[in-house]
Amino acid sequence: MTFLEPFSRIIAPIFQRCILNSLKIISLNIKKASPEDIGKLYAEGDALATKLALLKNTLGLQELMYLSTCNRTEFLIKTNSELDENYLKSVLLAFNDNLGQEEIADLVGKLDVYEGSDAILHLTNVASSLDSMVVGEREITGPDGRLAQTGSPAQHCYGKENIFRNRYCKAPGIRSVTGLSQASGAQH
Repeated sequence: MTFLEPFSRIIAPIFQRCILNSLKIISLNIKKASPEDIGKLYAEGDALATKLALLKNTLGLQELMYLSTCNRTEFLIKTNSELDENYLKSVLLAFNDNLGQEEIADLVGKLDVYEGSDAILHLTNVASSLDSMVVGEREITGPDGRLAQTGSPAQHCYGKENIFRNRYCKAPGIRSVTGLSQASGAQH
């Protein structure tokens, strides 16, 4: 046993908990919201890059990743802030400053928030299509999916060492090992 080994066994779990607790996902999805609601948080190209940079800077986010399909819009963030109602309103307003107060209040009521290990589990379910309307679909990570269309999973990731990107990179393997890639409707 080295001099540092006992130290690392004590510090490593504390450090991991600190990182894990800062991982959060804000999700607006078809389970609670209409396609029109989801569309209020849609942007692409230069407009998207501008909105995400503004969101990251306004809220002081350590990391930010954006995912949007016809069934969901998700903000994957790394922050130590509490995601209370006021914080969620700030996220919505920073991303779409055309929203009125009533629209924001309505959308906040339809958001799902995941934190820590729940965020990692949710992210794994979304990336591997377990949380899709058609289990096994490749809308997000397949060869013609959202990540392929943007050129790389990193294009809309803002942060030094994006933890979220790692989860998306594992999704095709999860689908392959579990047989989800052969589920009905999954072939493109």
